[in-house]
Amino acid sequence: MDNIIKLLTANVTPQLIEKLSHSLGEKESGLGLALPSVFPVVLEQVRNYLKNSNSSHEFIAELEEIPEFNISNLIDGNQHQSDKLSSLMTMISGKMPEITDKIASVFNLNGSSAKMLLTVAGGMVINALRDYVNNRATQSISLKGWLSSQSHLISAELPVQFQSFSGDDTTKQNTVKVVAPAKPLLNPDAPIRPTPRLAEKKKGGGKWWLLLLLLLILAAAYFLRGCGTTKESTPVEIAPPVATAPATTGSLWGNLGDFFRKLLPDGKELNIPQYGVENKLIEFIESSLPVDSTTWFSFDRLLFKTNSAQLEPQSDEQLNNIVAILKAYPNVKLKLGGYTDNTGTEEINLKLSQDRADSVRAQMIQLGADASRLEAKGYGSEHPVAPNDTEENRAKNRRIDILVIEK
Repeated sequence: MDNIIKLLTANVTPQLIEKLSHSLGEKESGLGLALPSVFPVVLEQVRNYLKNSNSSHEFIAELEEIPEFNISNLIDGNQHQSDKLSSLMTMISGKMPEITDKIASVFNLNGSSAKMLLTVAGGMVINALRDYVNNRATQSISLKGWLSSQSHLISAELPVQFQSFSGDDTTKQNTVKVVAPAKPLLNPDAPIRPTPRLAEKKKGGGKWWLLLLLLLILAAAYFLRGCGTTKESTPVEIAPPVATAPATTGSLWGNLGDFFRKLLPDGKELNIPQYGVENKLIEFIESSLPVDSTTWFSFDRLLFKTNSAQLEPQSDEQLNNIVAILKAYPNVKLKLGGYTDNTGTEEINLKLSQDRADSVRAQMIQLGADASRLEAKGYGSEHPVAPNDTEENRAKNRRIDILVIEK
């Protein structure tokens, strides 16, 4: 099975972070950093539990029986799911209250937000472990063996502030430090070292060298000034900086993660962000999940001119990527859905959303997509992804989504 950290992080979608932010009243940037950082903390607790507990078979039995946790329901406060998850987390470790406090401290969150963040991370981890237990072949290694084989990956991502919750000395040596964006953090677990002091001199014996140092500085300044008046300095030509692509990108949907090179089946290589629509679309196409009418993916780097269906030129980067994906997966057909906010009449919104969906389809065809594999429909202000209560949220609702209708 794949790297469990990457598997979990790939599920941290901009929509999930936005929902968490809206529910908790915390900044998306902080939650986008915090949630992936909590995964290795929970995984380390599970790994230690399976390694040291004599009753780990009870935990495995629970994983085999429980239904998958619905993360959206956990965020909404579903009591039944929350209680079941809390029971499992308590079985794994008695340190969850202390870990919650540490999350609050490290990521500058209030107590209830930290508890919810641990709940969401815990639910996602348990879902991944449940999938492994229920889907592994008979010849596959046990859950304990699998997590043990991934211990170096877990420890590499474990924030140093949480190393006190690890029972493994190797893990503690390989931890990384994360810093919340709001303010720099001190490591609360690091030993306090006294500031070194110069050895004390005998009274009255340490003043002469200060005078000597002052004289040397004055002499050097005089010498340099004299050099400057006798010889004209040669101007130094500084080369302009080389433009480079940013390592990460952000949008209305939050942090889209690091850019990386993705090789497609036809040999084409894309440069895409980790949490961008391209990567999510590829993962869905390659998965065993069936197509349906509800699994939509939102473009995250499309720009339209104000009150217009005309695309800005910079939108071609993402559109080119989607066209390349269509070419690499010849059985795939897509539907483009256009959406607006709730300002204006529904008649105007429907027309604008249809015009924008048609505009995206036309541009993709212009870039090389097969017209027979693309549909477009405008939905007006239906299906908002955020409340239409702020300009930022209204901007999120003015979007183009993708639905896979064949693969």
